[in-house]
Amino acid sequence: MPTRDIITRAISSAKEWAIGNECKSKIKESMVTSISSAEIQEVTCHTYAAWREDLKLAGLGWMLCSQLTGTLRSFSTCATFVSSPLVAKGLAIRATLHQAVQEGLRSLSVKSDSFQLVRAINFGSKITKLHGILHDISLLSLRFESICFSFIPRIKNTIADSLAKDALFDHDCLYQV
Repeated sequence: MPTRDIITRAISSAKEWAIGNECKSKIKESMVTSISSAEIQEVTCHTYAAWREDLKLAGLGWMLCSQLTGTLRSFSTCATFVSSPLVAKGLAIRATLHQAVQEGLRSLSVKSDSFQLVRAINFGSKITKLHGILHDISLLSLRFESICFSFIPRIKNTIADSLAKDALFDHDCLYQV
């Protein structure tokens, strides 16, 4: 592999890591019904990420749904300098966990349409380009009394899918001038 390619990949990975580790200050919240941590036994979190290869841009969407009361909160944001769809999906799960920690939730069931990512989280598989993100997910997971990660087919994840695509579209519109 030529030195130029190695340096380009290293710079891209460093930017991705830096962007992924900064605080998400522009999280768009759509409140349907508020969730009180006192009323929640377990919350199901659906995550999704939409990705534009040409812009290295990802739309992240997630929703928190109380199993006890059926209340729902949905969130979305954009991430820049994202190198792949898998990285975008990892960022979506990490954003979901950050939100759940802020909400004071204790028991979580996280669902993603990325079988590879769910397997990596559950079994500690090594994915080089996700190393920092998987580490963050692992640390955030320690904040919950109970947490599980499972695969969900995309067809059953339509709300999170729409949130992610809307975030990507909203951000993309800023660059279409």
